Order: sequence, then C-alpha cells, then structure tokens
Amino acid sequence: MSKKIEVQIQRLVPDVELPSYAYKGDAGLDLRSSDLDDGTSYAASYGSSRSHEPHYDARIWGLATDRQRLYDRIDARVDGMMASGLLDEVRTLGAHGLDRAPTASQAIGYKELLEYLAGACTLDEAVTRVKRRSRRYAKRQLTWLRHDDRVRWIDMDVTDVGHAAETIVSDWKVG
Repeated sequence: MSKKIEVQIQRLVPDVELPSYAYKGDAGLDLRSSDLDDGTSYAASYGSSRSHEPHYDARIWGLATDRQRLYDRIDARVDGMMASGLLDEVRTLGAHGLDRAPTASQAIGYKELLEYLAGACTLDEAVTRVKRRSRRYAKRQLTWLRHDDRVRWIDMDVTDVGHAAETIVSDWKVG
C-alpha cells in the first residue's frame, strides 16, 4: 500500500490500525498479500492450483496503472534511489560482507551495484539492469495477483489517491 493511500485511510478512519508492513517506503507498486499460516513455504505454494480455501478472510486491493506509466515510475524511483545514495549504501555493505551473503547479494539493486563495484560493468549498465530487474519483478507481481480472484483492483489512471482510499475504506467496512 502506498504511503499516500495509508495517510488517506487513516484520515478517513482514524481508529484503524494498519499493519506495520503496509508501507516500507516503496513508491509505485507495493503489493502485499499473504494467505498461508501453516508454515508452508512460498516455493511450495507457487504454481499450485489455488483451489484450496484461503486460511483468512483477507481483503486485498491492487493498485493498477498503465504498464508504461508503471515502468516510468519504477525508472524514476531507481534514479531517485541512486541520487539518495544507494551506491554508497552498497559500497558500505559490501565492505561488511554483503558480497558473501548469498540471499542479500542477489537482491535487486544490490547485485547489480556489487557487479559494478567489482569492475564487471559500468555504472550506467548496472543502473539499467536494476531498472530492468525491477520492471520484471513488478510484472511478475501483477501476473501473480491477476490470478487471485480476491484482489480488488483500483485503476489509478482514472482515480486519485483520495478516492482510492475512500474505495478501500468503504469496501473494508462492507466486508
């Protein structure tokens, strides 16, 4: 959920307590959902028929936008992260062993910038790869969520943040 929508929801329903993971500072696409409570791994559930009943009465909203607009926002977000010091962050973490951490070193942005710092590519090539991997990740998220009938989509190309927040609150109250 975007921070702007979270703020609008809290304005409309001040007593609502949103989960702490609802916003982690990501702009653009930030979709979260979870329907497993029995310890089953993501990998085990991936590709399942999804014919099982969900463990929770989850309400899931997806914020949809034109694909090119989404990609432009992702590219701008990566540029903003670079301007805000992502390279310095990766350099510092690399000095503390990030390159030896098998999972963290593969994270989008870290992997590409570690490759740049190792001399395997230019900075421009690394940033281009970060953008491409981020766009592909967003596309996979959308593909995954489009198959989930529980997702209630809000077209952000035809509505504003305030109306999106009102739609979520109204939908939430109705159940």
